[in-house]
Amino acid sequence: MFAGFVALAAGFISAEVKPRWLRILIFLLASFTLVGMNWGSPQDFLKRFLVQAILLGFLVFAGLRIVRFNLLGWFLAFSVAALASAIVELVSQPNRFYRVQGYGLILFLAVLLLGPLLVLSRGASQAKP
Repeated sequence: MFAGFVALAAGFISAEVKPRWLRILIFLLASFTLVGMNWGSPQDFLKRFLVQAILLGFLVFAGLRIVRFNLLGWFLAFSVAALASAIVELVSQPNRFYRVQGYGLILFLAVLLLGPLLVLSRGASQAKP
């Protein structure tokens, strides 16, 4: 449902909002609202705001340059965003077990992204005469 909402919002913004400054303002407001209410200090708020802005920026970049109207591409973009935050959390743990789980997630993410890349490269090599 979240992917559908993001796709709907992206389609509306790209069709109706033309000035670049207004798009940047909407991006900053969306990042601000994604922070939530469970932050403790201004530094924690700024850290959470930057993390949300980076994740939203990744999704905007993926939507504009990679995904377009491909539903599998949206699934991959959201999967990468969700796994990236989990990977950072697990790899930064002092316990070896959790760090190994984080490295396993990195391997899983590489395998997840390798499939579509192989299909794209095979399709591009077959298209050449």
